[in-house]
Amino acid sequence: MEELLREGDEKLRQARVILNSRNVPREVAVWWVAEATETIRKFMVELLRVDISTSLKQRMQSRVALLLSVRVKFRQWAQIVGGGHVAERLHAVWEEVESAFASRLKTCVISNVGHVDVKRFIDDAEAIFVQRLEEELRKLSAVKVYVLLSCDYIKAGNTEAEIKTFNTKSAPIFETTDIHEWYDKNVRKPLINDLDDFEDHGSGWILESILNLAVHINKYRPMVGSSYIPLPGPILMRKACINVQNNDNECFRWAILSALHPTTSNPHRCTNYTRYRNELNFGDLVFPITPRDVNKFEKLNPNISVNIYMLELVDDIFQVVPCRVSDEEREKHVDLLIIQPQHTYIDENDDDHVRPIDELPTYHYVWIKNLSKLISSQISKQW
Repeated sequence: MEELLREGDEKLRQARVILNSRNVPREVAVWWVAEATETIRKFMVELLRVDISTSLKQRMQSRVALLLSVRVKFRQWAQIVGGGHVAERLHAVWEEVESAFASRLKTCVISNVGHVDVKRFIDDAEAIFVQRLEEELRKLSAVKVYVLLSCDYIKAGNTEAEIKTFNTKSAPIFETTDIHEWYDKNVRKPLINDLDDFEDHGSGWILESILNLAVHINKYRPMVGSSYIPLPGPILMRKACINVQNNDNECFRWAILSALHPTTSNPHRCTNYTRYRNELNFGDLVFPITPRDVNKFEKLNPNISVNIYMLELVDDIFQVVPCRVSDEEREKHVDLLIIQPQHTYIDENDDDHVRPIDELPTYHYVWIKNLSKLISSQISKQW
């Protein structure tokens, strides 16, 4: 396996030297297209084995993404048509790689074809990214995505470029997400900030060429509605939520009512809110209510707006992240938190810990009585 990695690295080094010369004869380009294709095939055979570690799979899949991009560039020089969906105006090509990870739907590569300005490349990649993610969301209600930008950089006095990578954090995309806004917040801005920091703070590196933007699309675990679930210990200690102890699958109803009719006397008791149970209009919505149903709930209840947050476990620390944000804050606004049994949370940075698809966690809504208090520890860490 290490020998194959060394072979792949050497092929990438040779290919990038030729491409960075900006003058590739057609016969050379044709040979390199075949050579890259064969090397990719070798990697994919090994990647689909079940007996190799996650870290080794990650190293191998990163080589495949880079080989795809150099193949695209050689195809351009050879004027070979095919092998990807080419967007002429965008100077970029989208290709998909069969995933080697149980938790990942797919890895896709947006290869740079003609851009010399990395910020322009990131801008043009947006249209392809949005189109493809919209296709994924027509099949699934939610996915988690992060990207990895790869570029060649060179230092004065050096004869060969080195690959430098810049990655973003994984973040969920839902059916209701504005993907253009998501891309700006989670891809464009963090990547440009990282690029500026890298180039401006005395690194001495100069951009030689842009290789690709690898898009990692991961499964986002669906959830099944349930009755009462206790708050995870660290969240309970923040004393920012009211968790109604219902014994049906209507936790959304009780969480909303606990916000609209707050009480200081045993606020967790469902009996405090039963007298109000029919004041909310659910129309033909069926319990349990999912985040996808909340748009319709707001239409049926035009004076109520609902934001939904969720918990992510990152390096054994719970983080509160938005799941669904209302278009406008109405007369009666409610912030809800989705929780699941504490033992079912999987650390987002643990690729080895994958839940089988048929073991889906249940979920439960609670009212966030004090959002500032709930997220205060995150704010303090950021600042």
